[in-house]
Amino acid sequence: MKFILVSSVAVCSFVFGQNVPSKLIPAKDGLHADFMRFEKDRPAFQGSPVLFDEASQRLSQAQGRKLGFEKDQLGFETHRFQQTIDGIPVEYGMMAVQTKDGKIVGESGKWIVKTPKNLEKSAKNFRKHRFTECNGICRG
Repeated sequence: MKFILVSSVAVCSFVFGQNVPSKLIPAKDGLHADFMRFEKDRPAFQGSPVLFDEASQRLSQAQGRKLGFEKDQLGFETHRFQQTIDGIPVEYGMMAVQTKDGKIVGESGKWIVKTPKNLEKSAKNFRKHRFTECNGICRG
């Protein structure tokens, strides 16, 4: 009986001890949450924003281009990102990630999570066409 109780507590600790935001302003249709704050169990900052799936309660890494970095006197670092799809910047797709001691404290901004399937194909075709048009020397 003790084994069942101990293993139940361990499983609950694992499931509920995951990196779940302590404060979350829920997402609007097709967008990521506008604001997330982590009080406990902060996720490690791995160089890009994290996205929180409200349905599965899981975090995943986002793809974006780093735009800037600032550090304040209290040791908080703010990393600014622009969302990209296949290397093409997404208009208004911006996220600020605030970290301290290598852990994410919070995030705010707009990030599109539900992109139409044909948009990614269009982005790939655009990049292919632009590369051909510029004879392979264009950037961006």
